[in-house]
Amino acid sequence: MALDLKELERKNYVRKGGASDYFFDLNKNMVDGYKNKFGEDFNIIIHNIEENPLNYYIIPYSIIKYILTDENLNQSTGRNRAQRWIGVIKHHQLQIRNCPVYIDLSVYYGNPLILNHEKISNRELESIENEYAIENKRAEIMVRVKQSVFRKKVLDNFSGKCCLTTIKEPELLLASHIVPWSDKVESRLDPSNGLCLFASFDKLFDQGFISFTNTLKVIITPKFSDCSIPLQSLLLTLKDKSALQPKKHAIKNEYLEYHRDIVFKK
Repeated sequence: MALDLKELERKNYVRKGGASDYFFDLNKNMVDGYKNKFGEDFNIIIHNIEENPLNYYIIPYSIIKYILTDENLNQSTGRNRAQRWIGVIKHHQLQIRNCPVYIDLSVYYGNPLILNHEKISNRELESIENEYAIENKRAEIMVRVKQSVFRKKVLDNFSGKCCLTTIKEPELLLASHIVPWSDKVESRLDPSNGLCLFASFDKLFDQGFISFTNTLKVIITPKFSDCSIPLQSLLLTLKDKSALQPKKHAIKNEYLEYHRDIVFKK
């Protein structure tokens, strides 16, 4: 169901989330205005429908009112600065800045039935939520299965060894995505998009402190001098180190170039 934002704004507080991770803010005066008109019978809608018509959360105010407190307001400065709550939604988990509580919004993602919650009995609403929970769990299981297959292929591609250290204990090895899982759907399960790395080096790679040339030689961040001394020492041990070559699935240059352009700290 596509959202008619203009129509929804009459009885719902509509906010556009950021392009990444649904970063958003809520104006306290706006929230108070909806409360004065409708009590708790309104929704907060956070969307990014320009990217995808189904990218929205319809969140009943009563679900998150407990964290929209004065203590959690963003501390603004200057005259006439609006009081706001700053929030983010990652993996369907909502968090308001200054508040350690996370709220699971899985059932409210792309779910237009929430708009008609006043017409649905509690039993029917519970049934809807259960159905969404089941579907989300199925999707989660499928993701884990696919990730497991990807891991096996990547580890096999490097003979079950870290491509930089030859450490071979499986519990210490990770199948590192070169193009991050969340960035491109088409490359998620491609074993040519994976490197077998010792856990600590996976973190360095994932956070862009190291990357690789197209011949799989390590390059370290140009921001080297900004790093702590212990990290500098570790990076120097990796600089120009050649990784093991894959056995079956050659690493694609386009993936390595993407990592250097987008992930690598330049």
